Amino acid sequence: MADDPSCSICLEPNEELLFMPCCGTSTSSIRYCKPCIRRLVALDTSTRHDVGVCPICKKLFQCDGHITALRAADNRGQCRMCRHQNMVIVSVDELCEKCLLGQSYPFNYECERCGGIQRIPHPMWRYQPTPDQFGSATWACHVGCQDYTHWKIDTGEVPQIPSSLWPDSWRTEAGVDALEALAEVRNMMGNAPANGRGQASQQCVII
Repeated sequence: MADDPSCSICLEPNEELLFMPCCGTSTSSIRYCKPCIRRLVALDTSTRHDVGVCPICKKLFQCDGHITALRAADNRGQCRMCRHQNMVIVSVDELCEKCLLGQSYPFNYECERCGGIQRIPHPMWRYQPTPDQFGSATWACHVGCQDYTHWKIDTGEVPQIPSSLWPDSWRTEAGVDALEALAEVRNMMGNAPANGRGQASQQCVII
């Protein structure tokens, strides 16, 4: 029957459908069958065996072995990269959600204190009010001042950040103005790619 509930991925009718804890509710029409939830969990080999990524909002969910219910990922411990305690550990190599994201989007950043360029495997751009301002969080500098300082992303690498991952402040008028100004500079420079300077920083505390 057309009104029978069906999985939002495989579209097969199923009476045992579950909604996501992040963007779903008990009245959601978007629901998933257990086989498709298992596939979502198995899809990303970098996450824990019981953690998957919501196909709609990309937040992480966690399930038990029998997939009787879904919940927000909440396995807590110390992140191996940023060293923060009581973080939700989502990857097989003991990374928190932000550091796992940083593994996919490592960028070059400028140190506020010494001006050195360092590659950081953590989404430091998320702490920047606008793309051209230094962020509020700190990370250890290994290229110059050897201290915990503030950072801003290399302007040539800003376009590599998917707009879905921009901080909300980048969508304000000031943020949009900064993005347009950076695009102008890139055009003046002939769209020169990032020079790749700097080195990766591992196991640095972000405070």
